[in-house]
Amino acid sequence: MTSHVVIKYHLKADPSEEKTISIYKVPNGHTLRLTSVEIRFPSGTAGELLVALKYGNMKVYPDSGYASGDGGTIRDDVDITYQSGLDVLLYYKNENTTDVREAYINLEGELND
Repeated sequence: MTSHVVIKYHLKADPSEEKTISIYKVPNGHTLRLTSVEIRFPSGTAGELLVALKYGNMKVYPDSGYASGDGGTIRDDVDITYQSGLDVLLYYKNENTTDVREAYINLEGELND
């Protein structure tokens, strides 16, 4: 059986912060196939917040570089499958040394048995 999944995450990165965090854990016995990625960068972000999705240690989105922006939204169709029990990992780096930077991440996909 397949069910639709929406993963929403509001990222707030402290000045000079660089981390990889889990934003979703695939339930045991299931696989998650991500089909769409949307990242919104509020106005004033100045392209200083770098964002990527990872599968373990491997970057899987975007294909090259990092997602960043200022007052815009990036939307892409993807085909990324996470296996049972694995985490959907979000890497981010705030290149600003004094200000918090934010982004809104929305992922959509299918959870399969």
